[in-house]
Amino acid sequence: MPLSRSQKAKMRELEQIATLVHLDFANIQREPDSDIRNVLLGLAKDRLVRSGILSAYLIIDELLTDIMCQRFFDPKKTSFELWRTKRFREFNYYIVEEMPLFRKLAIVMAVKPLPKPIAETIRLTNSLRNAIAHSFFPQNKRDFKKTRAVTYKGKDVFTLEGLTLFNEDTDKVLAHLVERAFGKARQRVY
Repeated sequence: MPLSRSQKAKMRELEQIATLVHLDFANIQREPDSDIRNVLLGLAKDRLVRSGILSAYLIIDELLTDIMCQRFFDPKKTSFELWRTKRFREFNYYIVEEMPLFRKLAIVMAVKPLPKPIAETIRLTNSLRNAIAHSFFPQNKRDFKKTRAVTYKGKDVFTLEGLTLFNEDTDKVLAHLVERAFGKARQRVY
């Protein structure tokens, strides 16, 4: 099925964004210098892996926030309804925004514990996120001193094998948290 006019415009915009953030790996083959191509390919891979880890972290954080807010506000109200109230906005602005993921996890666990594999994946995701968000060379962090690679359950996340394992585990976490937050499994939108 052909793309609509608006979809074509979105595709053009995505191509421009990919160029701006140096993820235009499809066009790297045009670079005449082989050494520069290798650097550009490595940077593109690095940015894609980092964005995957950060995206998983952000969705986990948001779902923990949803579950936590249900404890303190009317769980029958939608997020859209709650955001219209001053009390909910203030709660988010002055409490939730200042709260690290582990504090949100602790509150969720206090209400009803998560299965150990789910909680462990959240802990490991937080560790990975911290490493890649706070260091250009995360492999030099103390957590990865022995392997000299950014690892998840012993696998380098900058490899297809490691990133696949990470994605499989975080998909399970997201499915569990969506179920808990919304009462039924929803289609995958992350």
